[in-house]
Amino acid sequence: MTAGKLKRNRSKAKLISTKEKLILAGIELFSKYGFDATTTRMLAEAVGSNNAVVYSHFGTKENLYEEVLKSVAENIRTTYEPLQNDIAVTRQKGPMKPNTAWDFIEKYIDMYINIIKDPTSSHTLYLLLHEQLNPVNNQRPLTKVACQEGEQMLSLLLLDYWQTSQPDAAAIASRLTTSALIALAEHPSFVRLALGMGPEAPIPEPVWDTIRNFVLTSLKTYHP
Repeated sequence: MTAGKLKRNRSKAKLISTKEKLILAGIELFSKYGFDATTTRMLAEAVGSNNAVVYSHFGTKENLYEEVLKSVAENIRTTYEPLQNDIAVTRQKGPMKPNTAWDFIEKYIDMYINIIKDPTSSHTLYLLLHEQLNPVNNQRPLTKVACQEGEQMLSLLLLDYWQTSQPDAAAIASRLTTSALIALAEHPSFVRLALGMGPEAPIPEPVWDTIRNFVLTSLKTYHP
């Protein structure tokens, strides 16, 4: 390999690394401050560079923001995939029985609770909140994956569990369930306040058990 080609390859590796660093910095900063309050200077300083680095790699702050949202949306989709694949394989074998559908509903709720319990998910949840309140270029990739795709999965499972063809009821139940869990994760301070806990205190495991039992009992006892 010539010296010139080696230098170009190293430059390309550096370019990719810098783009990835900017996306990671964007995940943290956009989730904390939102799109408008996050400046290109803040993003550049987070990767140890000057203001031009954002423009050289992404053209605009809007483009970087969109890449951040797409990256996080893909991570959410990756989290969903194992359960979605299992459901798809089961459906290929024939109509889903109510007890099988219920097993998947429990797995769905457990998946969501594990997501919102995970401290590393906080950036994702706050980005989701910012995206809903102030979408840039009317783009909502996180909402599409976290809400629409996830809720559709639960909605179809509810129809199989209820053995009914009332998609509106299933959609509403799914929306209420998923949005309640997301809101709980976006605003954990309200739970701590209700329980008389400190603002940074970890939420005890029995609280999560109560949340899980309440959600599953609500879904299991309601029939449209």
